[in-house]
Amino acid sequence: MAGRPIILIIIGIGNAFCFWLWDVVFFKINSWVLRFYPLNYFGYYLITVSAAINISPQRLI
Repeated sequence: MAGRPIILIIIGIGNAFCFWLWDVVFFKINSWVLRFYPLNYFGYYLITVSAAINISPQRLI
């Protein structure tokens, strides 16, 4: 039980990396969107961090 928050943090970091990877692939294909990259990356980071903080083991049950 004590290990669950650590697992959630790892999942959150994994999700952030997947969003970053998707951003890299997407913006290599659509280079005209590059000027929005910092905004999108910050938005994805914010969503992932807030999700990782807000998800508690009680909500998963």
